[in-house]
Amino acid sequence: MLGRVEVLDQLVELKKQGKHQLYEYIETLAFHPNINMQDVLTFWRNPDKFLNFGDQHTPEEVQNRKKPSNYTEIPNLDLTGEDLRDALVEGDMNKLQVFKALEIEYELPSEVDKEQNILQKAKEALGSYREKIPGKARQPKKLFSEINRVFKERGLKMVDFLGGILNLDADVEDEIMKLLSDPEIGLLQKGNVVKYRAKINLKSDPDGVVAGNDTACCMPFGSGKNNVYTFNPVCSLFTIQRQSINGSWRTVAQSVLTKDKNIGKLIFNVREQMEGMGKLDDILPEQVLEQALFTVACDNIEVAPAAKGNQLTKRQIELIYRDFMDEYLTRYAKEDKFDDSQVVIGKGYSDGLVNLQEIPNTFVPSAPVGYSDKMHSTVYQLKPSKAKGIKKQIKEPELRKLTEIQETQTTQPNISGLTFEDTLPVAYIEGKAYHDNESLIQYLHNMENGLIAKDINNAHKNRPNMSLKYTDDNNKVHGYVFAYEGIRKENVHDDYTDEDYDSAQEGEPIIYVSDLASDLKVKGVGGSLIKGFLEQYKVNYVDNKERWKGGKPIAIFAQTREKTSYAIINAKLPQYAKEIGLDFEIEELGQYQQGDDVMHEILLKVA
Repeated sequence: MLGRVEVLDQLVELKKQGKHQLYEYIETLAFHPNINMQDVLTFWRNPDKFLNFGDQHTPEEVQNRKKPSNYTEIPNLDLTGEDLRDALVEGDMNKLQVFKALEIEYELPSEVDKEQNILQKAKEALGSYREKIPGKARQPKKLFSEINRVFKERGLKMVDFLGGILNLDADVEDEIMKLLSDPEIGLLQKGNVVKYRAKINLKSDPDGVVAGNDTACCMPFGSGKNNVYTFNPVCSLFTIQRQSINGSWRTVAQSVLTKDKNIGKLIFNVREQMEGMGKLDDILPEQVLEQALFTVACDNIEVAPAAKGNQLTKRQIELIYRDFMDEYLTRYAKEDKFDDSQVVIGKGYSDGLVNLQEIPNTFVPSAPVGYSDKMHSTVYQLKPSKAKGIKKQIKEPELRKLTEIQETQTTQPNISGLTFEDTLPVAYIEGKAYHDNESLIQYLHNMENGLIAKDINNAHKNRPNMSLKYTDDNNKVHGYVFAYEGIRKENVHDDYTDEDYDSAQEGEPIIYVSDLASDLKVKGVGGSLIKGFLEQYKVNYVDNKERWKGGKPIAIFAQTREKTSYAIINAKLPQYAKEIGLDFEIEELGQYQQGDDVMHEILLKVA
């Protein structure tokens, strides 16, 4: 405690710097009972080191490809470890998280007192039709049906029990007590309730990053896998907390949520190839290009040790999962393109809801993570359903949204913004586009890291999204341009070391075109993408003089392939630019060899 007080004293300097959100975040972590203080200090003082943490449960090569420190090493992107930390705690990552924040407080019955007469409790719960006494159970008719089923299965008569002429064996009595305590249909005694709080956390809420500490699982704050979940916008933490006698809340169950795509293949069979350096178009079917409905997925369900042995708590956790997911999907499924019929749950180390039906596991996060407990050949299938007759209060926290400037502003048909949620189709198309020179392929993990990094940087620094995709009338992706505002670091190529990056941090502001690719299945995709990009550039960087750097519009920098993008730019750019109302000067900065291709570095400046 003395050490934590010393940290609190040091935090005063953050207030002096005006970093009030970081102050509150660190203060919350510092006084959490089950947290490593050195990890808290590293997160605060040395975020670059924190973001680079490994994980003892994840293969080193997989963790190295997924860890968020990769986001600070994207070519020509001016994103630092401090930027990432501040984007998290200041709420900028809230704008990107794929799961909207939602909180529901529940009042559920606590255990029925077994010392009291079970017959008396049953009569009180069921009431009497003959005597016109209403039952006090939440659903008397359903409770009657369930208790009657227990007796029938054992060849007993319920009428004998209610008549007081049947002595129950211990196992039958336990079954009846469970039904009388059932949070959905059982008996609720006045004042005999327990309060739960279920919520999908905002990225900026430290309750999410310490959920692993609360449930004593393998993803505490400071672990490499927790860092991946925290800084990947496709992941959110779902927590169920129970209120203690003194009014404090403690997590009793938690899940890492991901927004999953059905890839049509068992993830168990393609896991190793996806984690490695394989071409995605050789691994997955073409259906990954389709913009179909996503599925809500729980990596697993971790239950706190103190709650694992309590059968009533387990039943209440299941009720909350079903009800919460129903409430969530009712609100947001249509807007966020979720399948509202199911939620899938990983089987690895799962402590709750293990009695559910199993279905083939063909689900993978739209921006894949490193470590996952959802890697078996099957997953549990949860059917969301609204709980009846329970008391609950629903809160929808206000979510900061991306500004208008970050929305796509183009008149080109079939063109829309490209984000981290498009990781799988982008990596698939990249493999197709560069099949003749695989040295140009960035592979799934590099494309994913780049897309996430530019989205975080744009949200944190209020920059427009310059990346676009082409989607046909059947909702299938056929091409993309991957671009973002950054700093030109001279002569930075794929073989650059960390030291090279560090020495090249200073440079001129540019719009960097990292990649332009098409699967060549639809005519005119490349032209539409270039025109759409030029419109975005004109609206945000030419017409908007507030974004002029050095008294002139920011230049466009690209490393182009001689036989494809370089040839297109020389042949078509003047025409495309004129249609948009622009005129460019093309400055060739140099060229280099990569594989079998000659690459040209060019700078486009508004004349």
